Amino acid sequence: MFDIIDLSNIDKKVYHIGNLDQKIISLLQLNVIEGKILLDADRLKYIEKHKTDFPSEDAYKAHVEKIPEIIQKPDYLCLHPDGTSIKFFKKFDENIIVAIRLSKKDLYWVKTFYPITESKFKAYIDSGALKKLE
Repeated sequence: MFDIIDLSNIDKKVYHIGNLDQKIISLLQLNVIEGKILLDADRLKYIEKHKTDFPSEDAYKAHVEKIPEIIQKPDYLCLHPDGTSIKFFKKFDENIIVAIRLSKKDLYWVKTFYPITESKFKAYIDSGALKKLE
């Protein structure tokens, strides 16, 4: 079972929000092992810098609380060009990216989270960078 994020009640230092499994590893042709995807409370504070990228504070809160869903059921994935992270894409009323840092261990940490415009999302699709998770 994975943790739920409630920004009104940050009651953990570390949240287990999903897993990097063999399906994703194979799709992106990664040289890593399966493991947990984690989000720590300090990173939640860091991603607050993207609050103003949302139409309202309520929209920001709602999308942050969906980070586990984005990780567990992404619409698309892509490997960052430098090979150090994976971007998980999910389309809600906003196009959201959650990036996780890759490592040689079995623990993967959320690096950042932010919305992107429809035109930027389309550019990712048109470039062929995105892989659809079936």
